[in-house]
Amino acid sequence: MNFSSFPTNAHTCAQLSRLMEAGRFPHAALLEGGSAGERKALAWLVAQALVCTASKGRPCGKCAACRKAAAQAHPDIWEAEGGEAARSFHIETVRAIREDTAVLPNEAERKIYLLLNAQSMSAQAQNALLKVLEEPPAYAFFLLACDSKTKLLPTILSRVAVFPLEASGQELSAPTGKKEQKINELSAQMARAVAAPAEFPLLALTGKLEKDKDLTAACLARMALLFREALRVSCGVASSQEDARYLAGALTQERLLAVMEAIDALSLSLLRNANQNLLLTRLCSTLRRAAGK
Repeated sequence: MNFSSFPTNAHTCAQLSRLMEAGRFPHAALLEGGSAGERKALAWLVAQALVCTASKGRPCGKCAACRKAAAQAHPDIWEAEGGEAARSFHIETVRAIREDTAVLPNEAERKIYLLLNAQSMSAQAQNALLKVLEEPPAYAFFLLACDSKTKLLPTILSRVAVFPLEASGQELSAPTGKKEQKINELSAQMARAVAAPAEFPLLALTGKLEKDKDLTAACLARMALLFREALRVSCGVASSQEDARYLAGALTQERLLAVMEAIDALSLSLLRNANQNLLLTRLCSTLRRAAGK
């Protein structure tokens, strides 16, 4: 995925891309609004672009840095996330980030710190962060994400560039109980079928999605997570997920990335209300081709 293919917030994504290409991306930025999932996905996309080694069109999605960032396994990207409750983003985490900024990057020219659910920082935690936002090392970039900037101190806001996000209006409710189990099982079966020798298993499984766009979207989202975890495994990260380990053994890193990009494209088509039957037909051929099958 790149900024132009991100499924929502086209205007903000275009702005982020322009700043990135011009080499003028701010050292401290804030993604405000939208859903928690959108904020996190876009934050990681920005982080990927910041470590990308391509000269233009960042993130390229092909360099080693992009592959590691896509798998959330890049050593120079630090993610910290607060909970839903107030003051659940602890000051100790902020202090650890401040200490880490004194250490040079491992592989990239930059170090990126993603601070998700920043609205749950206490005033003390925000003041602790302020000290490093005022005079950050040249290689350090901070990307905060919150539901509303009104929950952050004015001193923090004065030092960040704010990028507003709009809700997509198509967020899926969090699956629970039997529905969640169905999504997990079906998406795992489909992921394995993508790497299978024959196409029929995947075709048969997509029959269960024919009249349910919400289930299709949920399965695509879960498959994306599985293939991302498989990419992490292929980069040497240990995983307890058997399905991810299987996919890492069945497909190369290049194929795993290609499948992830294909899933992103299919998810985008679904958001744009593509015909369900045609999408499912394209799903089989697109994912199988991406997997080299």
